Amino acid sequence: MNVHQRARLGSTARPLMAALTAGLLVALTLTGPTTGPAEALAGPSPGTFAGQGFDTCEAPESDVMTTWLTSSPYRAVGIYIGGNNRVCPTQTNLTASWVNAQRLAGWHLLPIYMGSQPYCTTSAKIHRFTGANAATTGRAEA
Repeated sequence: MNVHQRARLGSTARPLMAALTAGLLVALTLTGPTTGPAEALAGPSPGTFAGQGFDTCEAPESDVMTTWLTSSPYRAVGIYIGGNNRVCPTQTNLTASWVNAQRLAGWHLLPIYMGSQPYCTTSAKIHRFTGANAATTGRAEA
């Protein structure tokens, strides 16, 4: 294998590894034991979690998060952090201090990147990929 072949393989492997890493983070976040109702989270994020969660377009105000934590069965919240199909244009509440406050309150945060979707989806997402361009699209977005 010559140097040019290795360079091409390396450039292909990096986006694949990024996608696999992201998938593993999501899988780890959605499995494992819960930490309890409102126990502050310790250790690295995202950690592990098994239980109910929801997503919301924009990160809610902290007082809304507090109300949900005390009055709902949910302990995980998906936060849209980017992607060409992300609908919410801003994330005014999504700051380092907001993330820290929510983790200390006991929330598990699930980062969501809403990239291109399969052509067969029934949603109205405008950025899509096909079987023919899935690999190219995935590498470009990674």
